[in-house]
Amino acid sequence: MSQFNDTGYKSVTLTEAVGQFLRTNAAGELCGITERGIGYATRQGAIGDTVSVALHSKQGTTKVVAAAAIAADAIVYSAASGKVSVSASTAFPLGIALEAAAADGDIIEIMPLVGETAVS
Repeated sequence: MSQFNDTGYKSVTLTEAVGQFLRTNAAGELCGITERGIGYATRQGAIGDTVSVALHSKQGTTKVVAAAAIAADAIVYSAASGKVSVSASTAFPLGIALEAAAADGDIIEIMPLVGETAVS
């Protein structure tokens, strides 16, 4: 049976521990650099927990976890462990940073971009 969701959020049962604002796929796993995700976990969870994921297609901005320092207005790309960075090599463009991140682990706001092709 097909489903329909116009809320911008989807519940996912985690198959591994996921931290808040990390990129997550439909299988409930963290996304790597070259993996497409469906969005960002709205809270942290352990294996078996059901968490809400803010879909990439949702309206408005979203919070993400930086993998390194990021300047405001920079385009951010997929990075390892569900984070984002400014490194474009083999990554997916995800959004524009609306604020700066000083270091790995900082949480920043981005305006999402929908990109289908990884940067080569």
